[in-house]
Amino acid sequence: MTAFKAALFYCGASGKSRPRRFVGTKRKTEISLEIEEAVALRTHTALLVHCPVCRKQMRMVAANDAAIMARLSAREIYQLVEAGQLHFIEDQNGLLYVCSDSLEQQRK
Repeated sequence: MTAFKAALFYCGASGKSRPRRFVGTKRKTEISLEIEEAVALRTHTALLVHCPVCRKQMRMVAANDAAIMARLSAREIYQLVEAGQLHFIEDQNGLLYVCSDSLEQQRK
């Protein structure tokens, strides 16, 4: 009897050889991850000024910083401003600042 055939038989309590049944089991492990990320932005390009739409003192952030905060491109920020979905002001140099409250509302 070859070693392979011998491995297929074992001796039970009665001393008789019985065929061994190999049961193959497959295990499947599934791992789910949920990641929440917060962006802390320290910048000098934020202003505390009166938002003309909110009608209160709001933190206004530069368009590029708003894009980082909202995980959008700067182009998308400008498109939202053009569509009237974000409140904004421009400074004397023509730089665009976005109302942080309207940006937060847009992100939801």
